[in-house]
Amino acid sequence: MNKKLFTILLSACLMFTCYSISMAQQQAVSAQESISNEPNSSDICLYPAYIIKNNNQKWGYIDKNGTFVIQPSFDGADTFQSNGLAKVYIKNADKVNQGIINESGKFILQPIYNYISDFSDGVTIAKSDKYGIFNEEGKIIFETNLFIYNFSDGLDTFSQEEGKKTLYGYINKDGEIVIKPQFKYARDFENGKAIVTTNDDKNAIIDKTGKIIKTFDYKIDAISQDIAVFYDKSKDKYGYIDLSGNILIEAEYTEANIFEDGYAVVNNAEESYNKKIGLIDSKGKFIIEPKYNYIKRIGKGLYAVSFYDEDSFWVDESYCKKALFNITGKQLTNFDYYNIAEVKDGLISVSDTKKTYFINTQGQKITELPEIDGYGTLKIEGDIVVGNFDNDIIYLSKDGKTIWKSEKVYSLDNGAKVISKKYRNGRFVLMNYPVIENLSEKSIQDTLNKKLEELFKGPDDGSKNVSEEDEDTDVVVGYNVEQNKDLLILNRNGYDYPLGAAHGMPYQEDYYINLKNGKFYKYEDLFKKNSNYTKKINNILKKKITEWKKAEGITYLSDDNYSTEGSGFVITKDSLQIYYTPYEIAPYCEGFPTFDIPYYEILDLIDTNGEFWKSFNKNINTKKQMYNKDSSVKVINDYIEKSISNYENSMIQAINKNNFSLVQPYLVQGSNLYNSQKLLITNLYKKGIKEKVVGYTVNDFGWNMDRTEFKVYVNEKIAIKYPGKEFQTKQFSWVYTVKYFKDKNKYLLSDIEK
Repeated sequence: MNKKLFTILLSACLMFTCYSISMAQQQAVSAQESISNEPNSSDICLYPAYIIKNNNQKWGYIDKNGTFVIQPSFDGADTFQSNGLAKVYIKNADKVNQGIINESGKFILQPIYNYISDFSDGVTIAKSDKYGIFNEEGKIIFETNLFIYNFSDGLDTFSQEEGKKTLYGYINKDGEIVIKPQFKYARDFENGKAIVTTNDDKNAIIDKTGKIIKTFDYKIDAISQDIAVFYDKSKDKYGYIDLSGNILIEAEYTEANIFEDGYAVVNNAEESYNKKIGLIDSKGKFIIEPKYNYIKRIGKGLYAVSFYDEDSFWVDESYCKKALFNITGKQLTNFDYYNIAEVKDGLISVSDTKKTYFINTQGQKITELPEIDGYGTLKIEGDIVVGNFDNDIIYLSKDGKTIWKSEKVYSLDNGAKVISKKYRNGRFVLMNYPVIENLSEKSIQDTLNKKLEELFKGPDDGSKNVSEEDEDTDVVVGYNVEQNKDLLILNRNGYDYPLGAAHGMPYQEDYYINLKNGKFYKYEDLFKKNSNYTKKINNILKKKITEWKKAEGITYLSDDNYSTEGSGFVITKDSLQIYYTPYEIAPYCEGFPTFDIPYYEILDLIDTNGEFWKSFNKNINTKKQMYNKDSSVKVINDYIEKSISNYENSMIQAINKNNFSLVQPYLVQGSNLYNSQKLLITNLYKKGIKEKVVGYTVNDFGWNMDRTEFKVYVNEKIAIKYPGKEFQTKQFSWVYTVKYFKDKNKYLLSDIEK
């Protein structure tokens, strides 16, 4: 159970089965996100759904009656596109691959790609070692080492490196270069025109032959309906010009969006950090007055509008109540909705503080169609209503009967289950709490569930342990589940985000429950009475924290806080882990600093005859103990640490230089790690991500009987720099598989898991 990657808390940990995710897997799109994509056609007859098998989700497709037509065998599944094809995901060791299936469930593109785009103009782009363009039959049209993007208006931008420069050009669907790479930047074509940046940093509009139609002295941000948004640097404002360079509307807006159906959303405030959003026509006349903090076109001449509030102008629009306006500027509803979706088939999905339902284009509620409890969206696809709300999915008949809904279930070894229940205390508080079912002792089950509900929701009004329920804090609470023999381990975690703050505050707490007798164990239950364990463990922590801070160059006011009082603890098979909350002993960016204390270091303090210790499986046969039994272990350790060192430093160089050959000598050729890191290097380089090793520690290792394969436990500190940002240090904990090759006398890495 890794306590360092605290950003996972943002997702509320609704998925209980935590399968291993390598660095390459972090590039993959989750099925939960992808299922919400808007389909390209209303003629839909198959819908993504899953079953839970061995505590893992397996996705397939059901019909409108809830019957699986394509059996659940995928690790993720997208909605079918209008061409009858869908993207699916297959977990393969330490990565997730993507493929394309048809409505019979047959692969037309095998799941061997780390990226596949949606179909556009009858083709899709897939990426493995190279980029490929494929048609709807799965036949490859073109393959290239160049970076290619998405087709628009029959052409696709591509880029290639020329010396230290990246130049952009365009190819067609046959892979033919139509416009050779010659621009510093190039945007998608629309109606036969595209905006490019020339080598002399001029903005220009080109046609499909690459001919420059017009060069502008102004920066051109976007073009639509033959009207371009331009930026006047001298005024630091935006306006509109035609394609001949004639100014149509003077640069007087701090923000300006493209014209759609003859109207554009602009910000009329003097300073860009203020919001006075309005809607103008092509003459610059305000149709909706500039006094709102958000306006979005949702189709059919309708707009979602958030009211201006001087105390919340800086708040993201998703936290603001909205009303529906029409193209004449008339307000059709009150400011009742936190979410107003785009118009589809004359219906609009809206969410208020508690429910999600449909309204019509006049703003009236549609009572004939179902509503759901929670915040999200509804849409009609084929004959059913699809709901995506609070990270859940539900399929309903139009009269409100449930066809299928997502469930979060963790099956325990004794036949019992942990099932997730949802609780919402207003728009800004979402909680998922555990309920235990099917325990053999009903009285123990009832007592446990009552206590768990109080621990999560609070004993009074449900807000005590969450946060003060008000309009100023967004709160998400969830949990992870793990079982170790008789011990049920629940990790309650959450994220409090005061609106307008630079970041939220994550928190977590662990509960250890004996499934046989229902007892909740505390930290002190692990130790012998009168063993003075607190002082001894604090001394161990003092040494570990001091070494860690010195190695990382961390200086912080709480340098003398080595106490376990108030800190969290984690029970694993191999060790006791002590973790601290952000700001407690280190800056926020360090997350939950966690320190590993192997059981052998404190075995004299542990009550090995106690209930807590006996309730779970543990492993205390560690490297340190083996040193005294077999001197060869020390030699092996030296070789392994050298192999890890070579890998760590070479991998970072390979990422920064896009040169896989730098790390290749330290990997088993063709292994999972070999293939995944090869793709990862290309992906990170393409995105302009740089990395450097801040530090790493080999904590322990185990081996098979003939000592040819080793599991190596490594903590890593990697500084990551995204384009336009500073380096940010992140912590990772990995278990590497290292193999020994006697003929080469080498230890090479072959796999990675979390």
